[in-house]
Order: sequence, then structure tokens, then C-alpha cells
Amino acid sequence: MNDPTSPAAVTPRPQITVTGPMKAKAYADDLTARTAALEVFGCLACSFRLWRENLRPLVGVTFLILFIQSLIGAIPIVGALSGLLLNGVYWGGLAYYYLGKMRGESREVSDAFAGFSKALGPLVLASLFIALLIIAVLAFILMTYQAVLPSGASAARVVLLLGVIPLVYLAVGWTFTFPLVIDKGLSPGTAMEVSRLVVTRQWFRVFLLMICACILGLLCVLPALGVLFTPLSGVLLKLTPILGTIFLGLLCVIPFISVLLALPLMLGAIFYAYEDLFSPPGPAVS
Repeated sequence: MNDPTSPAAVTPRPQITVTGPMKAKAYADDLTARTAALEVFGCLACSFRLWRENLRPLVGVTFLILFIQSLIGAIPIVGALSGLLLNGVYWGGLAYYYLGKMRGESREVSDAFAGFSKALGPLVLASLFIALLIIAVLAFILMTYQAVLPSGASAARVVLLLGVIPLVYLAVGWTFTFPLVIDKGLSPGTAMEVSRLVVTRQWFRVFLLMICACILGLLCVLPALGVLFTPLSGVLLKLTPILGTIFLGLLCVIPFISVLLALPLMLGAIFYAYEDLFSPPGPAVS
């Protein structure tokens, strides 16, 4: 896998911005015809290199977006609407920021909010479409479960297990919807379908990448959790409750910091996969 951040990559990969109507299948077929097999560990390695060279800005920007998203999400009603409509706007902005860093382009903190300035309407619609479709699938699974439940608990459990399959498939398939909207200029529906079609060709590789990224993040957090539950905190709580409480509070910050450090690694791997799948070398359709 070629790393766009390496010195050898003087010329960035060909990028296209789709304007006007485009058939999702034709666009997806063109991409898959030019795309090699996704290198899972290559994406992770490139993400680590990006993380090492841009640690402070990536951690800072990721924290800022998540903090604002969580802050608004905590407001009753407004938080629910924000989660329904603005999820894609936040993540589209992060995608714009990360992709710029990966391609060696200049990026400022304000670029992490590009979802609001560059593609607010399409990202809102994409968020809404995905949320409503996921809710519809969940509702169908639950209704089927309730209908089958009188026949026996075993049959109902089978329905639930089978219902997980389409949910996981769609969740993985639509992973790159928001980057496609803000980076390629695709409409929400086209972006969802192009993402699904391209990912389907390498679905298990993309799924494996997500699993590996989550394991990588977990490995970053586990040592911090070990420190949190150190016997020393229990001893201090018994001897000096006030100092013990302060010490335990300070220890609680460590897992939080570990999560912040791990998130850019995980997101970077996903966005490098996006580069491989949706910005392959060779002439692009127009």
C-alpha cells in the first residue's frame, strides 16, 4: 500500500469530484475495476505513521469534535435531533480533516467543521437516511421476533441472530458514505449505494480492518484500565479517604487520555481504506 504522507508520494492520488447525476453502479464498477485487494495491515501501518507524525493535531481535533457532539447530545430533545441529523456532518468534517492530512494538504482546526460549510445539506440527509433505514430494519427484526416468540424461545433467538446479519452488513457497507459526500461530492443516496457496492466486493477485508482497528484501540486502553484498578488506590482509600479519592480521580483520567490517543489510530486506518477503495490509481470516469 502506498502511503500518501511519505516523501516519495510527491503527486497525490487522482481525486475526482462528481458533479451532476451519476449512476451509482457505473461509478462503483469503475472503482472496483481499478482497486486492488485491500491491505488491512498496510492501512494500520499507514495510520500509525500518520498518527506518529501528526499526534497533537489529530488528537486535539478528534477530541474537539467528540466533545462538541457529546455536549450537544446531552441536551434533551436537541441532543436526539442532533444525533439523528448531524452525525454525518461531524464525521464528514473529521473525514475532510484526516484526508487532507493524509494527502499532505494544509489543514486548520476549522477544517474539521467543513461538514457545516461544504456539504451541510447532503450530510444531514445522509445521516437521516442511514438512521431511518437502520431503525426500519431494527423495527422489522423486533416485529418478527414478537411474532415468532409464541412458537418458542429458540426460534425467537434464531430470528434475532439472523437479524444481526443485515444490520452488520449495512453498517459496514455504509462506512464510507460521509467521506464520499464531502470528498467526492456525491449525493446522499448515491454515496450510500456506491459505498455499499464497493465495500461489498471486499466486505470481509473491510470488516477485518474494523475489528483490527478496534483491537488496536482496546490494546491502548487496557493498560490504562490496569492502572486504574491498581491496589494502591484501594490502600489509599482506606488510609486517607480524601487523598485516595483524589488519587483515584486522577487515575480515571488515564483511560480517557488513552481513548483519545487510540481514536486517531482507528480513524486513520478507516480513512486509509477509503483512499485505497475510492481513490485508486488510473483514469477515472467523468
